[in-house]
Amino acid sequence: MNLILICSLYDPVSVQATSIIKSMLHFQEVTQPLHGSTSSYILIQDKEGYEDAHTHTVQLLEFSKRIVDIDSLDSFSADLIVFISRHASKSKINIFSVHALGNWSGEALLGGKPNQISVSSPYNMRKMLLLLKKHNTTDIDVIYEATHHGPLLNTPSFFVEFGGDPESASNEKCIRILAESVAEFAENFALSTNTADRNEKVAVGIGGGHYAKKFTELAMSGQYAFSHIIPKHSADELDMISQAVSKSDQKADVIVLEWKSLNSFQKKGLIEKVSELGISYEKI
Repeated sequence: MNLILICSLYDPVSVQATSIIKSMLHFQEVTQPLHGSTSSYILIQDKEGYEDAHTHTVQLLEFSKRIVDIDSLDSFSADLIVFISRHASKSKINIFSVHALGNWSGEALLGGKPNQISVSSPYNMRKMLLLLKKHNTTDIDVIYEATHHGPLLNTPSFFVEFGGDPESASNEKCIRILAESVAEFAENFALSTNTADRNEKVAVGIGGGHYAKKFTELAMSGQYAFSHIIPKHSADELDMISQAVSKSDQKADVIVLEWKSLNSFQKKGLIEKVSELGISYEKI
């Protein structure tokens, strides 16, 4: 199993969190940077419990470009790619967040391509969400965001973020929480790949706002692991639902509709589309 962590040298939160991760784990810099990165590191795994450790690798790659533009990653032969990023918010409210990648509409203002989404990794996204909750010693929310922005990838991937207010890049405490969560995820990645004993249903969430509070609560309680989340303002994009169901490293079991947030036109179209796709749905 191969995990790649991505840092953008243009992103101060990404840089600071990555520096802490490198200080926590035994990463060794490689002489020749990998995959077009500016600098590359390999995790030297000496933790007890690793069997056949040579078959599991964790790479940390630093790029000199915007994180949403790092779009040449599918050739890496990775099982999972995790982007460490600063969260940007018009409301200027700090959050810790996890989200899948892609654009529901005909616009692609922040990387990726219009009307295309990336392959997600629902169980790993939920695991990261729970690690953020575990390490969070503040009153800042830990939350799923709806799927948004680039890059566009066929490799399972997601973003893990902290930020919101203009001073977030100097919030050492919260950046350390982000780093500790990612470090624990990376250190245990090779030990947590079995999905046979998972109880959570893999779900596509539709409805609600960009900050998916209800879907986050359902994931935290162990009911679902969400692969993609379509906010209510994109719920009219019915042709995208088949992508939301299929573009995941674990097949979606169900579509979960945040029913009260949707208008009557959306409800009718969604029920018809879900029936056409032959997948069950649940209302919350």
